[in-house]
Amino acid sequence: MISYFGPVWAGGQQVDLSHLEPFTLIIQSEKVGKPLRASVTFTNHCFSAKYGEIPHPDGDAVLWDGSKMRTFCPTRYGLSHNLPDVIRSLPDKKVILAAHETTWIYTLTIENPSGPYHLFLTVKRSPKEKRNWQDIDVIVESAYPETRNAPTTTGSWRPFVLVCGEAYLSNPKKPKKRRR
Repeated sequence: MISYFGPVWAGGQQVDLSHLEPFTLIIQSEKVGKPLRASVTFTNHCFSAKYGEIPHPDGDAVLWDGSKMRTFCPTRYGLSHNLPDVIRSLPDKKVILAAHETTWIYTLTIENPSGPYHLFLTVKRSPKEKRNWQDIDVIVESAYPETRNAPTTTGSWRPFVLVCGEAYLSNPKKPKKRRR
């Protein structure tokens, strides 16, 4: 079986990322009037940090996010093991829009390290060619413990199921055409 993330090496060992394989979450949406099939995926921001933000040991793999370098983060990686269960609990939770208005934030309190743990989520209607097997995409763009200031938000807390229903009923965002 091909894994979602390619091999990642840290501390001389291959890191097991199987807990971050994509999965489908069924969300009961009263707004839509049917269960929504959410395709849940994770980005490498869930287990890596901006290059230079934490030490990058010799021999560890450099991870890439487009053209930006990232480094394996043991803290984020350890916390990422709980992400699938946290995502499965979201239908009973509320989220708030980030100030840049492209992602939703869910925050919970963790014990180690002690304090807030922020998840950044993109929720959007799936492209037409995928709607035979999924209705919406839920992308966990990042997840990390708060080490500085809390994320800046706008608006008020909204039920996650409502956000999913609204994403399904809206037109999916089309990528901007590249100028050549």
